[in-house]
Amino acid sequence: MTNQEIIDNIKSKLTKDKDVDLPYLRCEFKVYQTMQNDEVMYAIAQLIFKYLSNDTKEDLDTKTHEVLNERAKMYKDAVDYINQEKYEEALNILLALTSTYEKLDSAKVQNYFDFEEMMDYIVYCKSVSNAKKINVKRYPEPVTNYTYKIAYIYNKLGNSVEAIKHLEQALHYNPSSIYIKSELIELYEKENHLDKAYNLIKDTLVYAYTKDQFAYLYSHLGDYYQKIEKYDIAIASYFASDFYYNSSVNKEKIEKIVKEHGIVKF
Repeated sequence: MTNQEIIDNIKSKLTKDKDVDLPYLRCEFKVYQTMQNDEVMYAIAQLIFKYLSNDTKEDLDTKTHEVLNERAKMYKDAVDYINQEKYEEALNILLALTSTYEKLDSAKVQNYFDFEEMMDYIVYCKSVSNAKKINVKRYPEPVTNYTYKIAYIYNKLGNSVEAIKHLEQALHYNPSSIYIKSELIELYEKENHLDKAYNLIKDTLVYAYTKDQFAYLYSHLGDYYQKIEKYDIAIASYFASDFYYNSSVNKEKIEKIVKEHGIVKF
């Protein structure tokens, strides 16, 4: 049985009688605690919570906030270590912070959107009908930041493979994030994953809405077409980038193409 099937089976046996359901749920909790099945334990705990008195709920709520505050402190410590270039210490903290989520099957299959601005939400959804279909979920704490920082550390340590892995994980948690996509594009290019970089650039262009975003993406699109020797499209992309930058940022790239390959016909 899958975890969801186990949870559904437990729910089906509830009678709505507190005196019957509480002992049953506590017994089931102990069973899955022994099995170290965190997801089922969490679901059972939620069911038990509904039967608790208001005083008990308030007490548990206080304890929950204590845990979240402690985790927030851990994250701050990790950022401080990063600023001090103590990457190993920071990495240990961040990996511990993300480990809880990786134990949950639901966290592996669901996207958790975090739109930084209303414009992000509008652009990503594209239409009102799409917006209504998207079930916007949020983690109770910034797991995207954890995975992004882990990727940052691995990149600083020269481990592009692990950096890419954790940026892809961060993008799963926050699929609307252009800043994560931008970092991933550069790493794909660095590791010569040209097709991945190209596809991500195209995907990101769909959701870009600021001049800087368009300028950045068209510049990288130009880099891609230059590498595959499509010099006419590369130059056109660089011109588009300069248009959005309102500056000749890509001038040297264009001059280099013309110098090495002569006049490029469009």
